[in-house]
Amino acid sequence: MGILRASFKNFSWHIITVTVLVGIYMVIAYPCCHVAYAMEIREIKYLGNYPSNKKASWTHRLQGIAHSGSNWLFTQNKVLWKVPVDFDLQKTKNLSSNQNKWPGVRKVDMPRVLKNKKYDHFGDLDCEREYIFIPVEGGNKTPVIAVFKYPTLQFIDYAEMPGNTRAGWCAISKNGELFTSHNVISQATPIQVYAIDWHLLRRGKLNLQFKKYYRLIGIPAKYGGNISTYVQGGDFSDDGNYLFIVNGKMRNLKKRIKEKTSDKGVWVFRNNNNMFGRFVMKSNQKKGFRYQFNPGSFQEPEGITYWDFDKKIQKNKHNKGQLHVILLNKWNTPKHNSTWIKHYQIYWVRKRGYH
Repeated sequence: MGILRASFKNFSWHIITVTVLVGIYMVIAYPCCHVAYAMEIREIKYLGNYPSNKKASWTHRLQGIAHSGSNWLFTQNKVLWKVPVDFDLQKTKNLSSNQNKWPGVRKVDMPRVLKNKKYDHFGDLDCEREYIFIPVEGGNKTPVIAVFKYPTLQFIDYAEMPGNTRAGWCAISKNGELFTSHNVISQATPIQVYAIDWHLLRRGKLNLQFKKYYRLIGIPAKYGGNISTYVQGGDFSDDGNYLFIVNGKMRNLKKRIKEKTSDKGVWVFRNNNNMFGRFVMKSNQKKGFRYQFNPGSFQEPEGITYWDFDKKIQKNKHNKGQLHVILLNKWNTPKHNSTWIKHYQIYWVRKRGYH
């Protein structure tokens, strides 16, 4: 009996030991067994244009749109603007840096050092950590990224992107990497990702190091399996889980080829750990997620930004939704192309998971 009693005690001790070890493993592998909810896009709806078909000092050859949290940031071909978010953009015909008339507005031209090197085209921009990043092109020259300080718009530095021939947009991911691409995004020409030396940038020097390629997968065959000419803009959602791309171009009048629109507009991709983007949905010309434009009428898509106005208390009732995309009409007078800014509401669904 003594032997049985000892065996039973040893057996009980082993059971307790195993139970404790399993518990420790569960805590390490699945801390508190928390239920996590990932926010995923269920639907996107078009809210309308504001401003609509606007001709102003800041709309001519408008290329890019971004924000700082309190200001719109716009790029024309050779000009960077900062415009307070509470301004009514429909009432800004003669917008300028005159602080008596337009308090808070600021504009700067393309830096002289880039003009001297024959650069002539700002692209779609982004603002992160109080720095404004702008892709700059110039004919067949190697594109560069120019950096300005926010909110002064003081030019800081620029850096070339060797191997590139085009760079019409850039976006900074949540972990501080710079994304950009050629004017076509395909398996042969994927998005390029650059590491930014933020410590060096704070000392006034921009250093970009190519890090990896970022591919877009799952694009349906009906759209051609890639994003065709011309990629005009891109931005990430605030949580970094989605990448939005816009592409399209007005019809080439010399070639007299009808420009189709089914493979152009606004694209949505699920960002997977900054390694690749999986296709989710695309805009159309008619309803719901509608980005309507007519290439034959000199209309051309331009930049895009994600700015959640549902979370922002602000005075301007015209600012709505989360996604904001430029459409430019290039047919108007030589000094004043007209612009639409299209706004979209994103509807989210919570997906359950464990971690």
